[in-house]
Amino acid sequence: LHCMGERCPLIIDETTVCRLLKSNPGLYELYMKKLSVHYVEDSRWVKWCPGAGCENAVRLRDLDKLAVPVRCDCGHLFCWNCTEDPHVPATCEMLKKWKQ
Repeated sequence: LHCMGERCPLIIDETTVCRLLKSNPGLYELYMKKLSVHYVEDSRWVKWCPGAGCENAVRLRDLDKLAVPVRCDCGHLFCWNCTEDPHVPATCEMLKKWKQ
């Protein structure tokens, strides 16, 4: 985390940020949620479950299997690649064209 001071070049490590935020539970919780969101959005291995009302993140164990159906802990089954309902043996591109 970069210091928010004007022209300040310092970077604050996560341990220090957490220590400072522990005195404000609401702010600490918000920071941890934002940290999780950034992790999921920046990762090739993790995606948000597209299931209705689900806030879970799902982790793929093998990036060679991008089009495989995966199941979230909420029970929702979806294609990892396009996040649509499973459509094997059709490719994601075939499904997209079919839906048009």
